[in-house]
Amino acid sequence: MQLGATIIDPATGRDFTVVGTDDPPLPSWYRSSTPTAVSDYSFGRAAPSGDYKVLRFHVTWSWYGRGKRCEVATIVMDDNAAGAEPTWRRRPLGPFSEAKASCLFSCEHKATVNGVLYFMIDNTYSASDGPLLGRMNEEDKWRITITELKGTLCMVQNVQHLADFGGHYANLWLLKDPNRSVWVKEYKIEMPERLLLFTKPLDVLIDGTLLLLNTFWKAGNNENCHQYMLQFYNNSTKAFTEYMDMAEGFNGRMAFYTGSLQS
Repeated sequence: MQLGATIIDPATGRDFTVVGTDDPPLPSWYRSSTPTAVSDYSFGRAAPSGDYKVLRFHVTWSWYGRGKRCEVATIVMDDNAAGAEPTWRRRPLGPFSEAKASCLFSCEHKATVNGVLYFMIDNTYSASDGPLLGRMNEEDKWRITITELKGTLCMVQNVQHLADFGGHYANLWLLKDPNRSVWVKEYKIEMPERLLLFTKPLDVLIDGTLLLLNTFWKAGNNENCHQYMLQFYNNSTKAFTEYMDMAEGFNGRMAFYTGSLQS
């Protein structure tokens, strides 16, 4: 089976297909069972070359074991090369070789900032499946997600105060100095009095207003049903303005495009 990806240029409407490589040959001890193979793709623009690159983690496992590999392909963004098979280059797995996770990452656990792709290896997003990254005290617990915000790596610390229904807030930390790992807490956002699951900052407007994608529990028979909402947050008045509810079936994956849509 081949696994690939599609890259879309919003300004021109052009799309480019990244043809995946065939699954790597399975060791002899895999063939006595039914294996599962999945790939995780990440896309970014390298600095200073400006080349577009796709990073692929390929994971194969069965009852007998698991195999991993990391590959990188450079994408040629022109009409003549669109759809052509790129050259995939093997790269060391590094810390992912010993990671407990299967090298599959949700959009909340990876971010591309200034040509650098950041990952969170441990799953700290899921309240039921993933471990908590930390516990502040018996009544407070917090989970971490990462994203890109105005060209800076942003760590979102979603805090839930268990003793107070609706007692949620989010700390937004920005990586000011990547070389020295200097993080600065730019915002502390007191959330509305409703059961918030997490928040994701999308943009900061000229006046300092934040555009947030917030996720709440949705009333209904399905306890896993979520309600997604775009909201503006005024950091001066601490007020929220509801912009729009996301459509039914929206899964929470959203990127913010700041370029021009004029071709």
